[in-house]
Amino acid sequence: MASPPQARHNGAVAMKFPALGFDRLYGVALGAAAAATLAGLAGRWHWLLELASNFRVQLALTGLALLIMAAIRRRALAGAVALALCIANFLPLAPYIVPVAPPPAEGARLRLMNVNLQNWSTRSPPVTAMVLAGRADLIVFTEIAAVHREAFADLAVSHPFQAPQQLRDGSAFDVRLFSRWPLENAQVHLPEGPDFPIIEARLCEPVWPHCLRLIALHAPRPSGDGKRDRQLAFAAKLAAAPGEERVLLMGDLNVTGFSPRFADLLEQSGLRDSLWGQGLQTSWLSRFLPLGLTLDHVLVGPGIGVIARGRGQEFGSDHSPVIVDIVVP
Repeated sequence: MASPPQARHNGAVAMKFPALGFDRLYGVALGAAAAATLAGLAGRWHWLLELASNFRVQLALTGLALLIMAAIRRRALAGAVALALCIANFLPLAPYIVPVAPPPAEGARLRLMNVNLQNWSTRSPPVTAMVLAGRADLIVFTEIAAVHREAFADLAVSHPFQAPQQLRDGSAFDVRLFSRWPLENAQVHLPEGPDFPIIEARLCEPVWPHCLRLIALHAPRPSGDGKRDRQLAFAAKLAAAPGEERVLLMGDLNVTGFSPRFADLLEQSGLRDSLWGQGLQTSWLSRFLPLGLTLDHVLVGPGIGVIARGRGQEFGSDHSPVIVDIVVP
């Protein structure tokens, strides 16, 4: 067998390897982007394929960069593939970029806040400061730990109505609801066991024409056991239940708006994403823009207008607080 080529440099023997040319690197990048795009389109077949669908923004920007490079180097076939990648990944972004009809000017207004506390990684003083800065009327907390008891005690003054009443030292997927206004018929559903509660409550204020029905949860991470999808399906069933209330669904759903499972949730619940028309906003790893995803959601039902949506003050969690202003005409 012939030995690999060698070269002597400063008295040492160095191995010579062929350099990877631009075309080869370009082909690898184009193939990887195409494979990830196709995997995302086939997301309903397997949860691992679905993971790729969450990176539409990153894949769209990658496709655009590859298209520009192909145009510069006059690679027609590569440019056609890159253009197809751009189209496939930019189209799902349209509902978030294209402006929607403005909400009604008149009606009762409410500020919602959705906060993932990242369990033991955050402390009460920054949490309290973040909540006070956000000035929310209704707050959903997920990933709660015992270290947050002090913050919750402080919130009992400004947000005296809570569900559930008792704070557990249990699962990282616990959820807690705080409100300035009275909560009625608060209950906890446990379709996937005590570690994955779903809160349901009604918020009724005399100046509103209808009550609001609130559903809050922290869905499990996607996996082969299908627990997250069953949790989301149960929440969708609660939201779609007949009644005169306007419906809100909030929490860390561990899915982005580009996943086919998110599309299933909207179809089954009859809700819409409050982020539509508000631009591309991330809530998880937001400080690392190439990796940021929107996992924390506020979904609204018919009869609820979205005035604005943005991020709250950072407080040490890997999730940014989500703040949504709504109007009930």
